[in-house]
Amino acid sequence: MDDLVTSWQDFQGKPFPPECAGRGIQGIDLVALDTFTAGCISTYIERKGQLDTQRRTILQTCIQELQTVTAQLEGTNQAYFVQLLRLASECSTS
Repeated sequence: MDDLVTSWQDFQGKPFPPECAGRGIQGIDLVALDTFTAGCISTYIERKGQLDTQRRTILQTCIQELQTVTAQLEGTNQAYFVQLLRLASECSTS
């Protein structure tokens, strides 16, 4: 859990890619995806590895959508969402 917290704190210091604001990929709004995923990760950390059923379902949807969008992005935009996907995936395996 300590590694996740450290990785999350590092990620939170990164700005959202400005090129992704207002952008959608295959009907997925990138700002909303970032927001919902971040909310689930924050809750997971705050609750020391616990998510309620609703948030676990939201997180699984976010992971699927992150897999979709990362395949369509490039460069630093892709790197941002790949890192978010890694963090989300770590929360879903516990």
